[in-house]
Amino acid sequence: MFPHDASRNPIPYEYYVAHPTPPSYETSQSSVQPRSALALNKITEITDKIASWQDFSPAFGLSDVDEAEIRSNNPHSVAAQKNAFAKKIVQNPEHNIQSIKRIFQNYRRMDLVDFIDSKLRINPNYFDNQGDFNPGCPPPQAQANFDNQYQLGLLRTENQSLREQLQELTVQLDSSTQQAKQLQTLNNELRASVKGMQNQISTLADQKADALLTDQKRKFQSQVESLQSKLASAEQRLQSMQTSSSATASGIKPSISTLQLHIPTGCNKLANSEGQCFFAAVGLTNIADMWEQLAYIFIPKGTQAVISKIKSECQLHKEDYMRLKALFLTVRGSHYREFTYQFIINAVSQLKESSRGLDIQDALHKLQELNNKQ
Repeated sequence: MFPHDASRNPIPYEYYVAHPTPPSYETSQSSVQPRSALALNKITEITDKIASWQDFSPAFGLSDVDEAEIRSNNPHSVAAQKNAFAKKIVQNPEHNIQSIKRIFQNYRRMDLVDFIDSKLRINPNYFDNQGDFNPGCPPPQAQANFDNQYQLGLLRTENQSLREQLQELTVQLDSSTQQAKQLQTLNNELRASVKGMQNQISTLADQKADALLTDQKRKFQSQVESLQSKLASAEQRLQSMQTSSSATASGIKPSISTLQLHIPTGCNKLANSEGQCFFAAVGLTNIADMWEQLAYIFIPKGTQAVISKIKSECQLHKEDYMRLKALFLTVRGSHYREFTYQFIINAVSQLKESSRGLDIQDALHKLQELNNKQ
């Protein structure tokens, strides 16, 4: 009996003594035929096509302990686990290529069955280990060939695993590079957007400041003009009072020539609607009785006919400001686009009445206020 070398022969020596004739080979009572073991590198071609080797391990006689051993020895490589599974199949003398084929038939993996048949049609011994051995003793050369094939399979698996890891790292590197480029592009776009927003904010701030300044200037100018008009009116009233006082003392009536009217300018807003004509007439109530004099100023020709028409239209309304409104409505018909407050102011300033200078000045002031309120 030969000594058993466990490090080189994964199949126990006692098995060969107890089973001189493997069940997968035909034998006779008179003679023992040599048997060829399955080639590991050929069986790995089959196991490589299996997605999950654990699904088939019970059918090939592996226990839970065998599965745990395969996983613990190869925790990080599924390919290495498949090679270890193939080695377990090859080490089991109850399996030959036909039994392996039947197992895959039972699992309805006809793709694997067709693969096995295609190899056998080309070479009936394709899956066999070509080193024959005597089953009556440990086959040292066959075992050496077996171990060499197993080591070769491990190296090939490790090489493939390293290639896959390298490919995965390359993909990750490319992805990281692409992400870095995208982030840089996004950063540049954000910088440009922030700069554009800052410029826009600065422009809007300048425009707002200019608009506020212009509005303030306009309001101040309007206030100044109003104050100037009031001041002129007050000065004229004071001058009138002084003149009246002096005239009373000397017995002389004040002349309009002694009053200098302050005539507003720039009152160019239109007053050509019926409502605006009405408010303008109400504003001139204190000189409304002079509407006929204004008619001669507004309408140099045909004045008498216009005056007669206005008088007939205003029989129900005896108030002079209604006749003045009717006069404005008549005049606007021929001066629609130029009928502004300044147009009325220019006509009122032409009134010649020595005793009504203050009333005329007050009327001019009210027309300016109506213009400013528009």
